[in-house]
Amino acid sequence: MTARPAPPSVSPAGSSSLVASTYFPEPLLQFADDGLHIDPKAGIARYGPRSWTASGRHPTRLRVGLIGTPELIEAARAWMSSRAEGVLGDVNNPEFPGWMPDRGFFSALEFDEPGMKNSGRPNCARCWRSSRRRTASTLH
Repeated sequence: MTARPAPPSVSPAGSSSLVASTYFPEPLLQFADDGLHIDPKAGIARYGPRSWTASGRHPTRLRVGLIGTPELIEAARAWMSSRAEGVLGDVNNPEFPGWMPDRGFFSALEFDEPGMKNSGRPNCARCWRSSRRRTASTLH
């Protein structure tokens, strides 16, 4: 991994900046087999999740529950399933190795039918309005 040069850690005293700032470098994240990386996607791809060790405590599955209309639940399930296969990277983004038993997060996504809640369109709209009111009231 090539280290990029760090910017100055403190704004120059004579600068025209109205706010003094301090730069904190990104911490290294820890992955399986004590692997370290700054990027979570690259770290998962290279080493696997931290819990994936010989201890056997790593989960073999992740149960997924969704709330929404039947159409939204199906769309979310389809999207998550397609991304679980993995996503190719590009010049700016590392590949995502997926969420499969043999790679990536080394466990399977399990869409838990009891965890799927069809709230219907009126309920979804009511939840949306309610959450917007709560957000607006916390901002004032």
